[in-house]
Amino acid sequence: MKVNMHLWQGQRSRYIKELSVIYELFTERIYPVFENAEEDAQAFQNEKWEDFMQRPVSEDCDIDPGDYVDDFIDIGYERFEILSLMRYRTLVMWISCLCQIWEQQLFKLIIDESEHHNSGFTLKTRAVDFGKVKEVYSKFGFDFETLAYWSKIDELRELVNTVKHGEGRAANKLRNYRSDFFDMGCSSLSSFGNAGNDTLNFNGSTLLEETLNISTNDFKQYLDALIAFWNDIPEHMTLV
Repeated sequence: MKVNMHLWQGQRSRYIKELSVIYELFTERIYPVFENAEEDAQAFQNEKWEDFMQRPVSEDCDIDPGDYVDDFIDIGYERFEILSLMRYRTLVMWISCLCQIWEQQLFKLIIDESEHHNSGFTLKTRAVDFGKVKEVYSKFGFDFETLAYWSKIDELRELVNTVKHGEGRAANKLRNYRSDFFDMGCSSLSSFGNAGNDTLNFNGSTLLEETLNISTNDFKQYLDALIAFWNDIPEHMTLV
């Protein structure tokens, strides 16, 4: 008896749409909130300054507004730091969401097919890791490692693991893929301790500071690779 796994066209289209809408909503609704962080921070600073200047004071109160200029500059800079950091965190989290949705799609397809009465195979447990999932697809003739864009998908997974765990195996592998993610770009700090010119070594975290030099262009490249994956996976697969 042949053991089969099927990806119906409607399911393929749904998976692609689920991924695409994450990027579309991010670029259309979410990212624009933080896109002009510098201008928003300046506007916030100006608003606070105007409020200060319009406060009523008594006639015998001798206040020089110039004495408070630096304080309001600090207020504006602090606001910029908050907005810029949230912009970075939001990008990281939505990229992570993209990756997690794709992985769950992979798992769900296997689970659904294993429970279909005509598939010819069953899973011993639903608790399977990504390595086992890759192995299952490979046994059905679809080897992830042979895909031209697999390095981009693997880069995405290592990025998500680095964000979650910080320094470690994933971070080292991500450095091999994208050393520019860790480039501090500031030689004056390169001699600080043992950090070198590496942002993760310097900051020691991935979310408390803007550590990784990722961009919306990276987000789009990851989406394109995942869509290519679902377009290339065969509709009918047989255990080999």
